[in-house]
Amino acid sequence: MKKKEVLSKRVLQIIDTYKPSENPVVAAHKLLKDILNPIPERYDMMYRYEHTLRVTQIGATIAKVEGLPEEPILIACLLHDVGYPECKEFSDLWKHPELGARIAELFFKNTGYDETWSKTICRGIAMHSLKEKLPEDMTPFEITVRDADDIDRFSLLRCDEQMGDIVKEHSTKEIIDRCEAMLRQTEGVWNYPRGTKTAKKMWEECLQQRKDATQRLIEKLEISEELKQSLGIR
Repeated sequence: MKKKEVLSKRVLQIIDTYKPSENPVVAAHKLLKDILNPIPERYDMMYRYEHTLRVTQIGATIAKVEGLPEEPILIACLLHDVGYPECKEFSDLWKHPELGARIAELFFKNTGYDETWSKTICRGIAMHSLKEKLPEDMTPFEITVRDADDIDRFSLLRCDEQMGDIVKEHSTKEIIDRCEAMLRQTEGVWNYPRGTKTAKKMWEECLQQRKDATQRLIEKLEISEELKQSLGIR
């Protein structure tokens, strides 16, 4: 039997304040804010909170088009990254899906949420960071949590953030090299399996936008390099 992740005293105390709720989605959102504590002084947690809201919106879109149960999808997406604050070191971040699933499990017990859906949501959270190889018994619902997360992580917004890091204090050639590496990464994840046709369509549109933006930057930089060479500038 797989050992369950141990949670901090702070998180356990937060979970203990939760009781049965008439609106489980509102309760899940409150738990997210209680644990992340997103304030301007903590950009990492503010980013994580806003990322989670975008993932939840994406999950809701997929659920609506595909006819998946919306409430469990919303809850799963809201709680998918709730384990991040329990990772005290950067090297521990890979544990956040299991930590999040453990937090969700205890939250569901306290709030009396449907037992079957509780298990399904926790499984989706625990596996949301898997890449190209997925368990054969992973359901479209469970994969949707991962799909919504991936679609936001590779969105044009994230591309712009990465572009900022790429161009900062680097030469034109270095920036082109980094952009080309980003293009290779984009091509490398293009065929990752998706749980639904809607998620696949959203994923490919997202990657195409990322690819187009990167290629436009490379083209502009190459023109700059050609101009420098024509003028004999090094």
